[in-house]
Amino acid sequence: MRFGDFAPIKAMASFTLNSVSGKWVGESNLPVLVRCGALGENSPVADLCLTALHSVYVDGFLMQVGDLVNGTSIIFEAADGRDGLDFFNIELDGHDILDAQGAFCESLYRAETERCAPLLRFTGGRSQLRSRMRSAASLVIDRRQSIDIIRDKLEERGVGFARGSLTMKKLGQGVGRTLRKGGSQRPR
Repeated sequence: MRFGDFAPIKAMASFTLNSVSGKWVGESNLPVLVRCGALGENSPVADLCLTALHSVYVDGFLMQVGDLVNGTSIIFEAADGRDGLDFFNIELDGHDILDAQGAFCESLYRAETERCAPLLRFTGGRSQLRSRMRSAASLVIDRRQSIDIIRDKLEERGVGFARGSLTMKKLGQGVGRTLRKGGSQRPR
């Protein structure tokens, strides 16, 4: 399948991530909030909540959104008094990319299927540390890998969010909004 094509939905799977005493149950796959514009201009067009292990398509690669958390524009979502969050996965005949509010997200992936794009991911704390060291050393000699470059680019966008200098347009309203330090205007 190519981008922009339509595909029949094979199945939809849903699950609820519950919270107890203000903490998410099953903390290996926490919810991640991707703020409007965090992945690129108008990508996504509104705040989007995914699980940490769900992949987004960035610069030709799939990356688990949990590996892209930068503390500003891509953050772990707190329970904030909620009992749970509902998530939905769409399964197609093969693994593919879906448009979710302007962000390219993977369809449901099953181990027996071939991935639609190469997956980049960190394999733990040491691989994240090596990535950070390559990024820091890139000022002298650039030996960054694709995963480092993508993370660095998205973190740079996140700095714009933190400084309050990134202006986004609300879809269909033509009204600019500025994401300011301390939070964003969330869609209601």
